[in-house]
Amino acid sequence: MFQSIKREVAYFRKLNDAAQKLLISSAVYDVAQPLLFVFINAFIWRSTNNLMSVGLYNLGFFITIPLCFMLNGWLLKKLHISFIFITGLVGQGLVTGLVFFFPSNNIVQLLFLGALQGVPIGLYWANRNFITIATTSNQERTYYTALETSVETLANILVPIIFGWTLVLGDFFHLYSIQQAYRGLILFVTLLLFWAGWIFRDAQIENPVIKRIFVAQRSKKWKKSLSMEFCRGFVDRMGQFLPSLIVITLLGNEGTLGTIQSIAGLLNVIVLYFLGRKAGVHHRLTILKYSVMLFAGVSLLLNVWLSVFSIIVFLTGIALTEGLEWISVNPIQMEVIESEENGNSTNNYAYVVEREVSLNIGRVVAMCAFFALIQASSQSTALRLITLVVAASQIALFWLARV
Repeated sequence: MFQSIKREVAYFRKLNDAAQKLLISSAVYDVAQPLLFVFINAFIWRSTNNLMSVGLYNLGFFITIPLCFMLNGWLLKKLHISFIFITGLVGQGLVTGLVFFFPSNNIVQLLFLGALQGVPIGLYWANRNFITIATTSNQERTYYTALETSVETLANILVPIIFGWTLVLGDFFHLYSIQQAYRGLILFVTLLLFWAGWIFRDAQIENPVIKRIFVAQRSKKWKKSLSMEFCRGFVDRMGQFLPSLIVITLLGNEGTLGTIQSIAGLLNVIVLYFLGRKAGVHHRLTILKYSVMLFAGVSLLLNVWLSVFSIIVFLTGIALTEGLEWISVNPIQMEVIESEENGNSTNNYAYVVEREVSLNIGRVVAMCAFFALIQASSQSTALRLITLVVAASQIALFWLARV
């Protein structure tokens, strides 16, 4: 055992210093993510008892994230990439803290806070994506991505159940209220984000050269890729948006939410590890096909038979769908980017921006469909029917990938 650990540490040390620091910083960030993106929805629901309020908060950052990918291209000409990266990292905790310490029933304020949250999220991910490319070689990226994904999945297994039962048990034993627990957790998470930024503060990174923000001439293949990204936007957001709301509104409390998220995460890592070891390039469409079939199946089950069993099956299914879709669609999209403009990497930022814009347009359209369903039916019915809308988008995604 000791020799195995020593061997893995030695392999990790082969990465350059900046890549090592980015991985460690990302691991700390992974611990913070459930409170930033899952439990925040449960908190807003508790404060407002209104799904429209939760949706508008999420809609806010869907709008500003792609705008900040564009803004980042200009900022990189003025500021160092590490400074922008760390600002985006810490800013996510600070903005989330505003929601927990100053809860509001005003939907305009929640929309504004969501839009404000999109600023640090956009700046963080635009630069994290670039730094990953800059600090790793092609030969290292399989190992780097596998390690990064493993740590993230492990955090998604352990952290939600700890966060969830911290919220519930403290209130049950009258140690503190749910709201006090949320505030204590966001203070802890913000300190973690400061630590993640401190780890990366002295990494040696050069600013990328950015010639333009948008693609000058879009090929037919690239237009199809943007359409695929639009479809992927539906399930990408609903994978984090729906589970927290379905559990908190239909099953009960944050402890249940954390437990189900953790179980789904464990199953996800087992399936993805097996596929990562066995699947080749020619398996991508097959994996995507079964992902679409899985999501359509669990969505139909939830709509025709609402029960504790169907809810758990759906939540497990959507967690698996996200992972299966990521390992099939993302390589396809990256291959298209590399083939455009004869592989001229100096223009890659334009493709990254356009891909993010299409993804967020899909997210916004999905949220607008959700709002329309809330207006036309009850909140419980809207939560179920939106899953069928997302399933239709996934069928369209598979059709685009095939043609």
